Amino acid sequence: MDLAELARIKRRCSGDDACAELANALKLRRQIDDIFPMDDLIRNVAPDIPLRDVVLGVLPFVGLMALAVLVLCLAPSIATWFPDVVLGLRTS
Repeated sequence: MDLAELARIKRRCSGDDACAELANALKLRRQIDDIFPMDDLIRNVAPDIPLRDVVLGVLPFVGLMALAVLVLCLAPSIATWFPDVVLGLRTS
């Protein structure tokens, strides 16, 4: 749906608040799709896999990243422990 079609819908909706709200919602959806084209990207790469399955498949990795951030916040010294050992700055 292009912007000209959205403008035609909005013109036809003159005076009808519900129709105007729908046109505004469609325009907002268009703007969101322009900013975040991920849904279209996934549909083009793997059209037979629903977006829900992709999101559910990624969730365990997102959870692990959140856990790693939490561990680093609670014990920040472990972030520099390994580089210190490798560079020989720490002996234990």
